[in-house]
Amino acid sequence: MRWLDVWKVTVFLVVVCVSGVAVMANPPKKVYVPNPTGDASEKIGAVIASEISAALMKHGIQAFTYANLKEQLKQEEYKEVLQCKADDRCVDEVVAGFGVATRVFTQVTRMGKNSHHLELSLETKGKLKRKVTDTVSCRPDQLPSVASRLAMQLLGLGGVLPVEPVAPGGQEELPPEVPPPAKEFAIGFHSEPAGALVEIDGKPKKATPCSLYIGEGAHTVRMILARYEPKQQTIVFDSDRSVSWTLQPTFGWLDITTDPAGLKVTVSRQGRSESETLSTPVKNKELAPGAYKVRVVDGRFHTTSQGVAVRQGKRAVVELAPKEKQGYLKVKVFDEGGNALPAEVFAGGSRLGKAPGPWLLRIGRHAIEVRAEGHQTGKEAATVESGAAVEVKVTLKSSASSAATGDMVLIPAGKFMMGCNETVDSEWQDDEKPYHEVYLDAYSIDRHEVTLSDYRKCVESGKCKEPGSSGECNWGKSDRSNHPVNCVDWTQAGQYCEYAGKRLPTEAEWEKAARGTDGRKFPWGNGKVTGRKANYCDSNCTYDWKDSGQDDGYAATSPVCSFESGNSPYGLCDMAGNVWEWVSDWYGKDYYASSGRRNPSGPSSGKKRVLRGGSWLGEAGSLRASDRLRRRPVFWFNCLGFRCVVSSE
Repeated sequence: MRWLDVWKVTVFLVVVCVSGVAVMANPPKKVYVPNPTGDASEKIGAVIASEISAALMKHGIQAFTYANLKEQLKQEEYKEVLQCKADDRCVDEVVAGFGVATRVFTQVTRMGKNSHHLELSLETKGKLKRKVTDTVSCRPDQLPSVASRLAMQLLGLGGVLPVEPVAPGGQEELPPEVPPPAKEFAIGFHSEPAGALVEIDGKPKKATPCSLYIGEGAHTVRMILARYEPKQQTIVFDSDRSVSWTLQPTFGWLDITTDPAGLKVTVSRQGRSESETLSTPVKNKELAPGAYKVRVVDGRFHTTSQGVAVRQGKRAVVELAPKEKQGYLKVKVFDEGGNALPAEVFAGGSRLGKAPGPWLLRIGRHAIEVRAEGHQTGKEAATVESGAAVEVKVTLKSSASSAATGDMVLIPAGKFMMGCNETVDSEWQDDEKPYHEVYLDAYSIDRHEVTLSDYRKCVESGKCKEPGSSGECNWGKSDRSNHPVNCVDWTQAGQYCEYAGKRLPTEAEWEKAARGTDGRKFPWGNGKVTGRKANYCDSNCTYDWKDSGQDDGYAATSPVCSFESGNSPYGLCDMAGNVWEWVSDWYGKDYYASSGRRNPSGPSSGKKRVLRGGSWLGEAGSLRASDRLRRRPVFWFNCLGFRCVVSSE
């Protein structure tokens, strides 16, 4: 064997050569050395951290490890470490809080049985300052000494590691080893909210969501998004993975509701003169943290304000119920000869009472309607002013009563919105959509549901069949003559209307009469259901009326027009509750999507007819003006009734 071959066999690597590192001008005074990551055992890892710490302390650097924190920290400080329960990230944050801003991270990767790759990185305040890597041939128990020497070089404290000499003269000059390229991994980046700029080691990359190739080892990742606090963390990448962060907003949210809705409010920061005007309801208004004042500035209402604190990342809610400005209205009614008449007065479809009043009304313009027996209905406009009294005089013309129209209310021609209005009603069903505009010609509708007394006359005339009489059916009960007739099917309802010279209303006619033109949820408005507004929930309900204090006072049907505060905008009674009311339309679940927008009358055919208005049996949700029920025309029950309409000429 040649001498050179012998030399190759006998020479082996004792330590690794690394380049010399210049001595730091200002080495750190305190360093935290976490236990290594990677393939080192827990025992060897603790020894590596300990030996690096001991080596640094010889150079006057106070080196903290997880194992020696108890010795180097005060008792109160160490209690904070114990609360972390060995959570590395928590311990690191606690140590940073004691003024230790520099870290020496070690990662060990096993390459073979006695071959390891070591990577040591120096970070200050989360920024990578320097990195040393090398591959060594040694047993695991020799790793601590190798790592401590690499740590000296990392901080510029140890000069050049010794290298075994080569044999003198004559040997072949071996080519330098070409280091393998660094490993890279596909890393996905996500943020909530999206759109944050991703920086890697201080260099901007792409906006989230995105994915990047990142080299193996420790890198500082930062995400930046306007109006959100930037987030930064040093991460060791050793495989494909994702980084998903939720960013903390620098602002808070403000929600504002008023009763009623649709009022103008101003929002101003306390101590500043500028303000922003909004219309309620206000949802998710983003504001910088601070103290604000919300003020109602609608001229129809008395000024009301409330202070609110908006906190970072939190939602604040303001609810205001300003009082309406009011004034008095008097209405004097005369016949054509100038004689005073006893008359009923209505404003906006709601009954005020008997003339002349006075009545306290909200300020603004009101449509006044006056009704007196034997006279035509009179209409007048009145403007009520705050704190003042307004007097209106109305003269009614004589008119012969009509047996066909009886106690009916005129619904003027015009447009209204049909279906569920989601801005005030969250209980909608699929068949109530879409919310759409409909035009109806003028018509008159019964002020109340057809009573048992009314229906009995039709039976006695031979034009109507007797309704059902079992259980809670009103037929045959002498004390219920002014209750609505119930236990009638669709055909019986239509026969009565024909007998009276009328017809069943279309579904659109019924809904306009029930809710008017302002898209309200219930006939009386958007306020909650109570036992003073409707007869409902006397059976099959999910809560106990006695406990709720909202009992309507009836165990089944009630006399018609017993709940005046629940009347519709046109003064109609029981458009919510008492009995469901048959209408003329066939039921179509998706009919609203394709129905005509002028005098719609429902699908041309079907299996079931529509009922509207809810009943004494049902819960509050069925009293909504847009709620729809469908039953076969032959079906009858103790909660079903009807009312009739007459088309205007």
